[in-house]
Amino acid sequence: MKPSKTNKISPPKDHLAERIKAFLLHIGLERGYSERTLLAYGQDLQEFHDFLMEQQGKKSVRISQVDRLAIRHFLTFLIRKRMSKATIRRRAAALRSFCRYLVSVEVLSSNPAAGIDIPKMDQKLPSLLAEEDLTLLFDEPPEPTYRALRDRAILELFYGTGIRLAELIGMDVNSIRWGEDVIYVMGKGRKGRILPLGEKTKTALRQYLSVRKEELHTMSRNSQALFLSRHGDRIPRRTVQQIVERTLQKVCQASSLSPHLLRHSFATHMLDHGADLRAVKELLGHQDLSTTQIYTHVSVERLHAIYQQAHPRAE
Repeated sequence: MKPSKTNKISPPKDHLAERIKAFLLHIGLERGYSERTLLAYGQDLQEFHDFLMEQQGKKSVRISQVDRLAIRHFLTFLIRKRMSKATIRRRAAALRSFCRYLVSVEVLSSNPAAGIDIPKMDQKLPSLLAEEDLTLLFDEPPEPTYRALRDRAILELFYGTGIRLAELIGMDVNSIRWGEDVIYVMGKGRKGRILPLGEKTKTALRQYLSVRKEELHTMSRNSQALFLSRHGDRIPRRTVQQIVERTLQKVCQASSLSPHLLRHSFATHMLDHGADLRAVKELLGHQDLSTTQIYTHVSVERLHAIYQQAHPRAE
């Protein structure tokens, strides 16, 4: 009689490894996170799992061992490894999201990652946002509510077009030219310019506009302003600043967060990916090229790469 094959036994449900798998399945299928974000979160949480396993000298980690002290020790460990602040922020964001999920499925009674301050490596404020931070921010689908969809459309416009705060506030519904996939904005000195719309920005605008009309009807108002206040008027400057600040706090620990940070990041990321300086100048609405050169700091690595490729005596 042949011996029966023994099936591999999965770790119990109270093991961290199994809960990580369930969490990734949840945000992939039910929350619609992208493959890139799933991969990033998976790597981040696996590193946390391996850290706890090594610290405790065991082959597995139980959920009961995931507490506030363990998370603090892990973040401190990352800092001592001299990881970038952007990477540490991403690890912290993954842990916060994971712990929120554990509370929602009643595995934990409270979120041990809530309110944890990421240990600061220095006091220098970032001049732009990391691309990976923005990817995490935009990959999380907004709630299907008027305010959430409005706020997402505002964020997508700032980063997707490099628009100024005053220009965004001044936009009307008919500022969007759907047939050409562009928006028309009135810049400084009452000079208008046309900005192209990417697919992500168009999607965010369409989703917002789909609920805007009903919101106006509820307010019994008739406004042409693209973005509205709670009273149906043109959205105030301070409200937009608060929306940006509140949203960026999810991925950035800087004390000063503003729409200008998104505009700066738009320009810098465009240049870092090969955009022509003069084209970026036009998109930003600058009169002089020198303004764009000061405003956008291209990485030293990219400048070296351009020099090596373009100069006949670089070799």
